Amino acid sequence: MDDIHPDFRRAPKEFSVLPHVIEVLEQGLEENANGYGNYAQTQYEIHLRRGRYARDLENIDAAVHEIVESNYTGFNNSVQSFSTIFQEFTDAQSRVRKLKEQVRKCKNQLTNRKRNLKELWFQEMQLMHVLELINNMEKLQASPGRINQCLSE
Repeated sequence: MDDIHPDFRRAPKEFSVLPHVIEVLEQGLEENANGYGNYAQTQYEIHLRRGRYARDLENIDAAVHEIVESNYTGFNNSVQSFSTIFQEFTDAQSRVRKLKEQVRKCKNQLTNRKRNLKELWFQEMQLMHVLELINNMEKLQASPGRINQCLSE
């Protein structure tokens, strides 16, 4: 960047391509003119082209500046909107991940409780059956006394 002529810079370290291209083209035309044809005519053509290129550069700069100025606010609003949407999307992804983890934990807890409930139900059924057997045994134990009582009456 430092070896570029200062005339081609708009501000320090800012390079404008079009003037540099014009200079390169002029050098090529001058080299051709030195070897062939009328040098004065070539210089005049170079001068005309330089003027056209300079006008074109000014027109392009003005058009770009106008486009930038007219779309600057809308572009900034769009960038802000995109940034906001992206942030909300990222937050939503994070919340979904947390929700999935919570659902997984709940599922594991419910599965464990289901096993515990089945075990408890099975244990209750066994105890009820044992209680029924004990009641039947008590009735059997009491039956000789009842039989004797019924016979004595």
